[in-house]
Amino acid sequence: MALTDANIGHGSTVEFVTSLFVADIININGLDDVRPEHDTTHMASGTVEGGDGHIQAHGESIPGVLRPGPVVLSTILVPSPAIPVPVNAAPETINITYPIPDGLTNGAVASGKGYVTGTPETIEVDGVMTQEITIARTGVWTKAVAT
Repeated sequence: MALTDANIGHGSTVEFVTSLFVADIININGLDDVRPEHDTTHMASGTVEGGDGHIQAHGESIPGVLRPGPVVLSTILVPSPAIPVPVNAAPETINITYPIPDGLTNGAVASGKGYVTGTPETIEVDGVMTQEITIARTGVWTKAVAT
């Protein structure tokens, strides 16, 4: 029996459902949600007398709306792919499939709408050509568990 449920990332895939774009993935970064903090501190916010007799002010804040953060895919660059990166496409469904855990048939899948916002390339002497594909997520994304 394994001591951990950890898995390596080998086997992760991304699928753009409408444009049919796929890529050889090196790294997936993101899929986190961001909840901004809005400062509501005012002149009478939480003022207390400190142990040394000085008045100490404490800030106040309220939470903002939960926002989906970007996803950045590091991929192998194919200079002339049959299906190019859909950089000018409308938002479409994107599925990111995680590796299949030992003993299961399917990996977990993060899925939702998004669109490409950037595609910087890195081309080095005597190195693998790579491309980062930044995806802006829109709306709610779901994550189906591995089965």
